[in-house]
Amino acid sequence: MTADENNEPPSAIISFAKDNITVRKQAEKLSANLHLPVVPGAKKTSCEIVLFFSLIGLELHYNKTLRGKLHIDFDAADLTYRKQHGGGIKQPLARAIGIKANIRPSILDATAGLGIDSYLLASFGCRVRMIERSPFLAALLNDALQRIQCQNPLLLHGEAEALIAKAENRVDTIYLDPMYPPRGKSALNRQEMRIIRAL
Repeated sequence: MTADENNEPPSAIISFAKDNITVRKQAEKLSANLHLPVVPGAKKTSCEIVLFFSLIGLELHYNKTLRGKLHIDFDAADLTYRKQHGGGIKQPLARAIGIKANIRPSILDATAGLGIDSYLLASFGCRVRMIERSPFLAALLNDALQRIQCQNPLLLHGEAEALIAKAENRVDTIYLDPMYPPRGKSALNRQEMRIIRAL
């Protein structure tokens, strides 16, 4: 799909670094899945959302009220450090899920977001399925998992209520991280979290 100049500009487009066949093919494939136009080399544009394929993977550039970008990298140094030195199965996340020395529950993360909790839980040895309803965040997660050639956690795109009800998604533990519990403070949340909320 290509952008149609006769219509109003779309609120979201897919783009890629020019002169790179690999990322162009990735952009075209995502375009077919999301039914969004492809505009080569349009990293900076008036569109609200740009899904941009670069050599480091898929980035989401958010250009509305909040300006910023999202990129998921499960090989990032800070996440690797947390896996190695974060306390392992003794850290609060693992204990809350029910992980013990000889117990690794199957988990369904119904609010995947950037997938960090799901990825950490999978690294502890749990079988994890993560649900993300936003097609944009799901695209980022899928790209990140493909780059590390990982099938655990398994990504499911759709509404959690419907997917939880399916027999194949029966698990020991359903994990919910609402990100935005009621709060009395007026301080804004981190930019990434604010963009995720807007999406």
